[in-house]
Amino acid sequence: MWPFKKKKKRKPAYDLAGYTQKWDTLAKEAERDGTQYHLEQGDGFQLGRYERDGQFDYETYRRMQEAGNREKLRTVFASKEFVDLISKDVASRLGKIGGILCHGTRNGTEQAWFKEHFPDADVLGTEISPTATDFPLTIQWDFHEIKDEWKDHWDVVYSNSWDHAYSPSKVFDAWGRSLRPGGLMYLEHTETHEMVDKLDMYGATPNALQREVEGTEILRYVETIRKPTKPFKKKKGFTRTALIFERRH
Repeated sequence: MWPFKKKKKRKPAYDLAGYTQKWDTLAKEAERDGTQYHLEQGDGFQLGRYERDGQFDYETYRRMQEAGNREKLRTVFASKEFVDLISKDVASRLGKIGGILCHGTRNGTEQAWFKEHFPDADVLGTEISPTATDFPLTIQWDFHEIKDEWKDHWDVVYSNSWDHAYSPSKVFDAWGRSLRPGGLMYLEHTETHEMVDKLDMYGATPNALQREVEGTEILRYVETIRKPTKPFKKKKGFTRTALIFERRH
């Protein structure tokens, strides 16, 4: 009989501080406990919502986002080449800037890349998970909310994580009010931003996203910049875009 080696147990790639459930398992448990998931569909957008007893279930939303963050903690969705492109666009439009606020940054990679282009600027990222404090230039914060000291303060707001919003109107209002008059918001968009699941709550086409943002009446659409990505192994390349909005005076 051939001697078979005992398979070693794989350690999780993320630390859930003793809580090792994945976000999809957590969603099923929440539904068994009485939380209901509703999906609204409209012209070019989809929006998921957790409800309990007819009210928005923020606790389930928060726990889901934290679990998803920890599960994907070592994954970087952003592209350095695309952040480089955005940085050059910022410099051409605004010149020297004082601050960039990045939302939903997971492990702080975007902040480091922006800091390379703007070493003298204040660059800060937000992340809803407690893991935020493990990374430089990052604070734990729900990006639906705005700190008093952020109002009319930032030159640039950037995010590729806007699809995690439970309330797009609340998010874009807060982000718009964070900008100084004339400041710019860059929302990264790919084809994956049009899909939804129980973690990525909001999906929208570029046109639907533009309508939602301009509905705040704080921001106006300026332009869209694009950069195709190269195919990797068997995966097809895709195009990254960033919709640019300006804070109205």
